[in-house]
Amino acid sequence: MDNSKDDLFTDVVDELMLISINGEYSGYKTHYFNFENSRASLSQLFICLICSGVFVDPLQIHDCGHIFCKSCIDKLEVCPLDKTIIQKETLYRDKFIEAKINEMEIKCPLYSRGCTWIGPLVSGREHLETCGFVNVKCRLGCEKIMMRKILDNHEIEDCGFFKIICEFCKESCKRIHMEEHRSLNCTNFPIKCPNACHVDAIARSQIPTHLEEECPLSLVRCCYEGLGCQALVERQNVRDHMQNDQMLHLQLVTDKVRVLTTVVEKMTGENDKLSETVAHLDANLEEANALMTSQKNTLEKRLLPEDTIAVNGRFVWKITNVKEKIKKNIILFSKPFYTSTKGYKFCIQMYMNGNSGGKSNHVSVYLYLQRGNYDSDLEWPFRGTVKFTLLNQNSDSDHYIVSSFNTEENEKKFMSSEQGINNSGYGYPKFISHSKLLTEKSKYYKDNCLYIKIDIQPKYLLHHFVS
Repeated sequence: MDNSKDDLFTDVVDELMLISINGEYSGYKTHYFNFENSRASLSQLFICLICSGVFVDPLQIHDCGHIFCKSCIDKLEVCPLDKTIIQKETLYRDKFIEAKINEMEIKCPLYSRGCTWIGPLVSGREHLETCGFVNVKCRLGCEKIMMRKILDNHEIEDCGFFKIICEFCKESCKRIHMEEHRSLNCTNFPIKCPNACHVDAIARSQIPTHLEEECPLSLVRCCYEGLGCQALVERQNVRDHMQNDQMLHLQLVTDKVRVLTTVVEKMTGENDKLSETVAHLDANLEEANALMTSQKNTLEKRLLPEDTIAVNGRFVWKITNVKEKIKKNIILFSKPFYTSTKGYKFCIQMYMNGNSGGKSNHVSVYLYLQRGNYDSDLEWPFRGTVKFTLLNQNSDSDHYIVSSFNTEENEKKFMSSEQGINNSGYGYPKFISHSKLLTEKSKYYKDNCLYIKIDIQPKYLLHHFVS
């Protein structure tokens, strides 16, 4: 980036190279032209007779053929040589003369400063864009003006706006701000301890730690402050304070123990009273829970049909005479149950000798959705999870057979009767094989009985609370 171009063409080209008449520039000054090496002599052919300089933008008058600089002829109405009336619209640029002038060799306008460049006029402006003797402004913003050839050295060595690296923290800032940075902001700049202790130089960032943990002249409080000692002593004198004020500290400890003893005795008495209150409340709570359970059971009996066996979506069904029912291909239905007092109504169907893909070698189990008393108040289809568990009848009760599904897998099976209830259930044709169930080591078959547990958890519980 070069901020010098504006100055280049106004200060150097116009002011140094052009003739000024009444504050306006016209032709080139003749002393810049290198006459000996020019391919065309500097004859009257190239001199404007108005400004006496070499033509700049030469215009020829059509009627008389005389040529003048554009800036010189713009204000004239007649030719100053033969009084021919100038028709502005007939003036035309003399490109031949202009080309000849551009070929002439000139010296650098700053040859007086030491520049030795010589070249054609047409290259003069291009030369001045890089000429080391042109005055330019500092590119970093300090506003100083100097010759271009010393600009780089100025910026690196002298300019206050050049960024340098702090030798302590390695951060960069402008040269004019470095002193302020070191005196105020540099975290690693070495400074003296504010307490004027024996440590001469400490990094600024370490001063708080030094004062708080190390400085021998920092004021610290006695370790018995919590018991009432108000002493504030220099760190180096703490040991003397502890030795000199032992009796004071002992008295403070004694007073504190006396106060704590009184508080403990008081709290012990209050704790005994609180224990009696808690015991009384526990008895009342137990009595209230028993009453609530009784009232809930009574309410459920009033709300549900007599044949309902559960109101929480969970019950255990005992199947007796298992072998006989398998041989006779018995199909069983459980009593109906609800997911809540005013919830969905279900029952279980069991094919003892199997159904569909499990026929003749498995026990099949299905869940049926039945028409309930509160279907109009519920969301449909029913959405939730269903889990069948075949209970282990041995002592190692951690072993079960569990099968579960989400009703959203087949929502058509769980529509309300008004939406077209499906008469078929949904479950497992191969819940458990006969060979696994009836083996001598079976955990699930004992005394010709088995127990199956069902858990139904609705997805939305809002409608399953008793109104």
